[in-house]
Amino acid sequence: MKHGWITVLASSLVLWAVAVSPAQEVAVGFEGRVQWIAGNILVIALEASPSINVDLSEVAQDQYQGLHERDWVLVTGRVTKQRDRVIATSVQRLGV
Repeated sequence: MKHGWITVLASSLVLWAVAVSPAQEVAVGFEGRVQWIAGNILVIALEASPSINVDLSEVAQDQYQGLHERDWVLVTGRVTKQRDRVIATSVQRLGV
């Protein structure tokens, strides 16, 4: 797949972020497909790892208001201290 190596890299970054001390937040970036979006929550499906919950509260609404299920996106943000979600700082729809 065109984005396969990026997905593997993103999966590695997410897994690495989980291994970091709970006192730290870690910057991450990854590509995936939108599974669903509701309010300020976005769930992204990755090819090589489980889905990721994304908090959109810090992203301008115009970056995600037109997203639909199965859209391919690039998300940048940081993993929370609790390691239960990513707080996004940007969401970009990618043309595939």
